[in-house]
Amino acid sequence: MKRTLYILFAILLCAVLIVSCDSDKAGGNTPQSGPSAKMTESYRIGRDNFHFVTGIWLPELEGVELLGSSDFSTSFGTFAEALFDILGDKTLYDSIAAYLEGVLGNPTNKDDYGQAWSLERTVDNKDYEGSVFMMFDNNDPDHTAIYINCVLGMKQNYKTYRTLLHETTGIWLPESQNAQILETSEIPLSNTRKEFCIDLAYDATLFSSIVSALKTALPRDPLMDTTDIALWEYLLDKDGSDHESPSEESANTASKINWQVEKTTDEKSNPIISFLFLQRNYYTVSLAAQIGGSVQMRAAGNIVEGNSFRGTDDWNLELTATPEEGYTFTGWYRGDKKIANSSTYNYSPRGDETITAHFEANPAQ
Repeated sequence: MKRTLYILFAILLCAVLIVSCDSDKAGGNTPQSGPSAKMTESYRIGRDNFHFVTGIWLPELEGVELLGSSDFSTSFGTFAEALFDILGDKTLYDSIAAYLEGVLGNPTNKDDYGQAWSLERTVDNKDYEGSVFMMFDNNDPDHTAIYINCVLGMKQNYKTYRTLLHETTGIWLPESQNAQILETSEIPLSNTRKEFCIDLAYDATLFSSIVSALKTALPRDPLMDTTDIALWEYLLDKDGSDHESPSEESANTASKINWQVEKTTDEKSNPIISFLFLQRNYYTVSLAAQIGGSVQMRAAGNIVEGNSFRGTDDWNLELTATPEEGYTFTGWYRGDKKIANSSTYNYSPRGDETITAHFEANPAQ
């Protein structure tokens, strides 16, 4: 009886191992493993980073070092790249090229010293496309080098923009299989504002569903709501509370939010959906003056009392420095950094900061 149980257990164990091996093979380009691999630390780290960007495991190689020109994206933004540069001869180049052909298929172009493949990836529900290319460089008399590089750019499609908008705002636009992003779309993100300008080929159902989704998700009713346009504008305070703008702006106001969905036309009079999200942050700019002069700030032509202004980056502030008798204006400074030479300087808020006018005494006659 015991012998029978042992035999059955052995058969079951073999079956598990076989299934496990088949599963590994089905997984595609999986990392090689085993105690015999003696990769250098630089190659191991570079190989991991290359896999992060490309989804491709390069072969485990002993004694190979990465060159200082290697560089990798640490996260996926609007693009991602992997510059995997190593020392190696033509034999090594040919073996890695053959390995990549086994993973990626036939190159889109190829010669004895270079080849390339097209690559598409989906990462965090965003689509990327680009190429993997490799070159053999034997121009340096001291050593030969192998470059295995990848550059991926984010696809301009509705699925990707929808995900990016959610990551930025927490708002999901409706799913759509037919939404067509137009080339005029852009996502300029900066330290002072976040902005999505998305143009879509017009579809009445999609227009209505976008407006409906925003009405459900946003904390305020639209300021304008017609068959052709829906517009929201409100303020967010530092504690996250929202209220109408602009009459309630205060020292606690953190940002101004705008959403707009409009049926309009492009330059060829084709109907389109123009979608805008804009978040402008509020900052306080203060003026100061060293000994030897005075300063003044104007916003929209009006003198700012106390030389301290709180507003967004679309405000144009006129800063004026006036030296006292016996002194000369020497420049505007942000901390220790000189930012302008002219005594009259147009400036937009970029952060909570103090701009200081510097003066120096004229030499004695």
